[in-house]
Amino acid sequence: MSFSTIELNSILGYLENKTILVTGATGLLGMVFVEKILRVQPNVEKLYLLVRASTADSATHRMHNEIIGKELFKVLREKMGTEFDSFISRKLIAISGDVTSIGLGVKELKLREQMCNEIQIILHSAATLNFDERYDIALDVNTYGVLRVLSFAKKCLKLEMLVHVSTAYVCGERAGLILEDFSSMDELTKEITKTDLKIQEKNMVVGKLNELKAQGASEKVITNTMKDLGAARAKLYGWPNTYVFTKAMGEVYLEHSKGYLPVTVLRPAVVTSTYKEPFPGWIQNFRPRPTPSRDVQLPPIHGTNQRRRRTRVRSVPNQAAPPLPASSHKPEPILTASPHRRRVLGVASTQHRSSSTIRPRTQDGHPTPSTPTKP
Repeated sequence: MSFSTIELNSILGYLENKTILVTGATGLLGMVFVEKILRVQPNVEKLYLLVRASTADSATHRMHNEIIGKELFKVLREKMGTEFDSFISRKLIAISGDVTSIGLGVKELKLREQMCNEIQIILHSAATLNFDERYDIALDVNTYGVLRVLSFAKKCLKLEMLVHVSTAYVCGERAGLILEDFSSMDELTKEITKTDLKIQEKNMVVGKLNELKAQGASEKVITNTMKDLGAARAKLYGWPNTYVFTKAMGEVYLEHSKGYLPVTVLRPAVVTSTYKEPFPGWIQNFRPRPTPSRDVQLPPIHGTNQRRRRTRVRSVPNQAAPPLPASSHKPEPILTASPHRRRVLGVASTQHRSSSTIRPRTQDGHPTPSTPTKP
């Protein structure tokens, strides 16, 4: 039996009877994660899916239409047959809420207490991915949203792991070897410790919004001004756009505020279609198409599937990291540290999930040989 098989069996065993909270389940990675868990470990206890909705019924409606109803679940549907609907009703619970609200927007006290008493794993993948998002929105979701999830996590009595999905680009526009830690954000960390950047940026946003409203600015003007403000603040601190800057701040605040919680940070690069599982070529809302689209299938990307963890990634100036298949974000890498790190209080694991222009991943997930070069 290979090491990878032993590792997989260990992780599947760990996931048995576990209760998991997933934010961002309507997004690509969150959806792939939910499908994979249900397919490979049907004995998972349950998954709470935090869905933006005004009521529990509308959250359930969104779950069935925007998650379960996707073609991504066709393999699981075929596998379960006539038991699929009852299986889903037992395993998935749609929760009306939002990471932009205190307590994740879970208003019902009894439900909130139930979740805090049951949840053992949290996968936080909710984010706004627009590079030029309004600064007020990006801050609220990508930065402050992390702190709200962390606050909720600290109230979960049985919590064993908090997994935060970040981005490989929080490392900034740097060349050479980049370690899987927080050293790439040293300058931002120093700025945060020197001044309360969170309060500073929040006050700046609120002040600018009040100023615009007092001037009677149109919604279009407010939106454009907020976008320009985000871009300017990102460049001031050395990041290329609002998305990466607010995700970087989210990581820094998570590291500084996690306390004794076991945290894993995942930093994927560009994520494309599924490579193998549950079938090749599936992707949601393919943005490059000129017309709106729902589910589409693309030829699977070869040479970028990753399984083994690396302790560093090589960055090349002016070159984007190769895309990474969605199906490489499995429970294996997401919960790599679960069997042992979950017992170590305060441990933070950071994992880059990307390929490389120098050592691209082969179809079996292993890096290709390369000649050593200086960083």
